[in-house]
Formats: sequence, C-alpha cells, structure tokens
Amino acid sequence: MRLTAAGMSRPAWTEHAPDQARPAQLPRPARRRPGHPAAAGGSRWIRPGAVAAAALSALALAAGCSGTGSGGGTGGTITIGAIPGVDTVPLFSAEHSGRFAAGGVSLQIKKYTSVTAEVAALKNGQINMAAGDYGPFLAAQAQEGNGSQQIKIVADGYDATQGVLEILALPHAHITSPPDLAGKKIATPSDALVNSQNQAAGSGTPDSLDTAAATSVLRSFNVNMGTVTWDPMAQSAEVAALKNHQVDAILVNEPYIYQAQAQLGAIEVLDACSGATAGLPLSGYFAMSTWAAGHADAVSDFKSVLNKAQASSAMDGPVQSNLPGYTGMTRLEANLVTVGNYPPTTNASEVQRVAGLLNNQGLLGVLSVSSMMIR
Repeated sequence: MRLTAAGMSRPAWTEHAPDQARPAQLPRPARRRPGHPAAAGGSRWIRPGAVAAAALSALALAAGCSGTGSGGGTGGTITIGAIPGVDTVPLFSAEHSGRFAAGGVSLQIKKYTSVTAEVAALKNGQINMAAGDYGPFLAAQAQEGNGSQQIKIVADGYDATQGVLEILALPHAHITSPPDLAGKKIATPSDALVNSQNQAAGSGTPDSLDTAAATSVLRSFNVNMGTVTWDPMAQSAEVAALKNHQVDAILVNEPYIYQAQAQLGAIEVLDACSGATAGLPLSGYFAMSTWAAGHADAVSDFKSVLNKAQASSAMDGPVQSNLPGYTGMTRLEANLVTVGNYPPTTNASEVQRVAGLLNNQGLLGVLSVSSMMIR
C-alpha cells in the first residue's frame, strides 16, 4: 500500500525523477483492462475513480468540531508522522483548516519520505502517532510480540478502490494480460516490508504489501511466481525505468499510474486490488501502546476529528484545491488520478484481511488485528 507505504509503501509524492517531465495539458489516456475490447483495439474505457477525486477539497471548508483534548507531545501537542500523499490528504487538510484545533486537538505533522523511517521514529518516541501503510507497521508489531511496548491501530486511513494500484506495461510490448507477466521483471516500490536482500535472486516472492497484493492476483491467473522478478526502486524512478526498457512492467500507485499513461501510453495489465484483494485497507494511523494508554482522551479526540474529516472526503468539490498543495501533484494530475476510499470508521475484520494476506504470502506469522485496535 502507498504500501511506503513502505512496503504498501507510500511514496513521497513530492519526489520526482529528473527526467519525468510532466505534460502541462495532456488529456488522460484511456486505460485498457485485460480482456477488455480496448485491448484488441475496441472501445476505450476510462476509469471512474478520477471523478471521485474531486471529493477531497471539501475538507478545507468544513470545520467546527467540539471537544477537549490533552494532547500528547511537548506542551500538550500530538506529533504525528506522515508522508504527504493521496492517503493522508484528510489529515493535512483537517490540520490546515483548523479542524483539529476546533476539536480540542493540538496537532503537529512531521513529514517523512518513507514508512520505514516513520516506524523507527514511532518506536523511538520521536513521534506520538504515525500515518502509513499497514504492511511495515504490522510487521513491526509482529517483531514486538507481546512485550510491554506494542504498536496499536488508532484508525483506518485509506482503502483501495479499482485502479489505485496497478501493474502497467508499454504498448506494443506484448504484455496485455496477467499471464504475460510470467518470466518478466517488474519494478516495485522499494520501501519494503521485508529486506530485499533476504529474497532469493530472481524470485517472485513478495516483500511488501504492494507485491503481496499483486502476487495474490497473479496467482489467481496461475502465473508461476518463481519466474517473476521484483525489482525494488523508488516509485519516482519506475516510470523512467519502464521508458528505458530496464524493466518489463511497473507496479505503481498514483500519481505514477497517470504519469506512465500520459507520458508513455502505458496500459494496465493487472489491478493489484481486485478479486480477493478488492477494497483492501492500505494505510492507517498508529501509536505505541504506552503512549496511547497515557493519553486516552487525546487519542479519542484525534479519532473523532479524523473520522469526521474522512467522512467529509466523500463530498463533491474541486480536488485541485487540496491535492496539489499537499502532494506536489500538478492540477492536471490532481484532476485525473484515481482516489481510493477514506473510511470514517475502522473495521477490524477488514484490516485483518491485510494481516491474512501477508500471512498467506509468507511475510508474517499469524497476527490478531483485533488485539491491536484502540477502542
């Protein structure tokens, strides 16, 4: 998600490869789905998620939550780590518009470029909370076990919809359906759940939530994963790697899906959040158990404001007023990228699907998400 997310790792949206010049006025190319008539030159299919992206701007307009909070950092302030991205727009918008302050929460957002760094900062007490992809945080909790310090889930943050995480290939590359990916090298986000050095060379073994989701779908098409090579790199470098034929395909989320399609005419080969992985929770909000127990009122107030901000993201409005400011996207990208869901409540059974997927792919042991939830 982001796996930055680490792993689903969320990328640093403000980071772009030098040679990834963005077109100023290019229309979004049509996506071709595997097996869809467009793949054979038929009618073109435009993803519906781009329209839903307009919902984000309403966050800055809505304010006025009541409540009192004790805060959690220096001077009663909660310090939260976050990577600016599509998944964290409700957080940044609510803080910028004064929504947290109106709800009695003094919030300071500390920006990071990887979830790996966020996990370390959370465990070391440098931040009180963190927003990031589930993969690395669930893995960190699995390593902690039942010790006195545990990672707790404060709230669900961002769930997949169709088209938020895809494998893309160049047109005319003779890769138009999932079975065509057998024997291919696929670039994947580098902020991994499992150190790539622990993976067998040339192996299709997943090392992140992103690759675990993609692997699940590929296996449903009977692709021999032993012939697939994952090539970890920064998402900002993946489009250039595809352009230069360094890889056969790329696994990316937004805005890199849009960039690959607009710049290279790339086509969708596989939606990594489809079938068994459809609607998969991708990122959430986390805190260490000791801090959360000592600041229960602050956590409660934070959740209350966040949940309302998440609910507000379903309202219509011009997306460019939020996404460009918080993610570094251009206004054109902001208008055309696919946006997932911002759940206003947290469903433990849904988040358990993430732990189950990682377990099925051999990345985690059995992990109870319910025991990690802050009620």
